[in-house]
Amino acid sequence: MVGERRWGLKAALPLVAVMVAVGGWQGYKGVLKVLGEAHAQAQIDGRFFQVPHFKCYVITPGTALNEQVTLGDQFHPLGMDATGPVPSNQGGESVTVRAPSLVCTPVTAKCRTIDDVQKCEFFEEPLVDFDGGGGDHLKCYDITPSGPPVNQAVTVFDQFHDVTGPPPVGSTIPQGGESVTVRTARFLCTPARKCIAGRPCGTPDGGGE
Repeated sequence: MVGERRWGLKAALPLVAVMVAVGGWQGYKGVLKVLGEAHAQAQIDGRFFQVPHFKCYVITPGTALNEQVTLGDQFHPLGMDATGPVPSNQGGESVTVRAPSLVCTPVTAKCRTIDDVQKCEFFEEPLVDFDGGGGDHLKCYDITPSGPPVNQAVTVFDQFHDVTGPPPVGSTIPQGGESVTVRTARFLCTPARKCIAGRPCGTPDGGGE
């Protein structure tokens, strides 16, 4: 049903490289699709939704906000109590939001050559509740963290570095993927809508798609 496919990104989305943390989403896991690739899948209210690909464009000019915010994620947890988030000095990471530098659009198709055969994958465009403030784009702001780099070793799996085997004896991490070190946060990506001059906003053929 359309109601079940409708989605709106209403919480801030820290987007660092290929790692996506979405407020309110219970987690994501890889699932195999047509190309035999791993795709991120988010769980909302017990149901799973595919996290879309995004193609990010540099934007100019951008107005610097220079606003201090505290962000909580898996590397800088921000605790909760019965009345809401705890004070910033009890968790999270304080950052300064600078100027926007990227706008990211959902990818509707991706073609790759695999074993000398070109294979294309098409993604369903999300339906967004524009009247409710939803957005299917991302607008990414430069941020300046106040703390040191995370310097945490992690293994990241995606369609370009997929799982190749089960975890070795004594390990919980499957074989394959790409081993990287998480350094410093660079962007804060917020849900956004875009409108193009001469087109109605919030329609499939308009700029709000």
